[in-house]
Amino acid sequence: MDEWADIHWVLQLDPIPCPRPRVTRKGWAYFPKKYSGWKRDADSLISETMKSFGFSQPLAGELEVNACFYARRPKTTKLPFPKPDIDNYLKALLDAGNGIAWADDSQVSVVRASKVWAQPNEDGYIEVIVRYRNDANSRDPEAP
Repeated sequence: MDEWADIHWVLQLDPIPCPRPRVTRKGWAYFPKKYSGWKRDADSLISETMKSFGFSQPLAGELEVNACFYARRPKTTKLPFPKPDIDNYLKALLDAGNGIAWADDSQVSVVRASKVWAQPNEDGYIEVIVRYRNDANSRDPEAP
């Protein structure tokens, strides 16, 4: 019988949606500086988090990801929830975890996501629960 285990973490980083890449006149694709900086910060936080849970390698095998994106609330808004599409928030998170939390985001077979405003005057953050099969192959991709 397969047993699942959870890793629960909070990224103290205001979520931003993954933008479309820009293309230079010479045909080179790149992401805007704001997103590139956010991804660098997310990579670092995810790496620290995985190490704190005792993982030296990305998770292998099938994964489930549950994420709640708490966006910083503007001083005034009439919107009941943040405007960016939830799939773009999710893409940014899944891309940031590639090669760090999981080998590749193609391993994720189940996703649950929500987006809400953070409390007034509270910074945004991302709450993540990753479910993985609790066996040797999930913890170390090079295990026999």
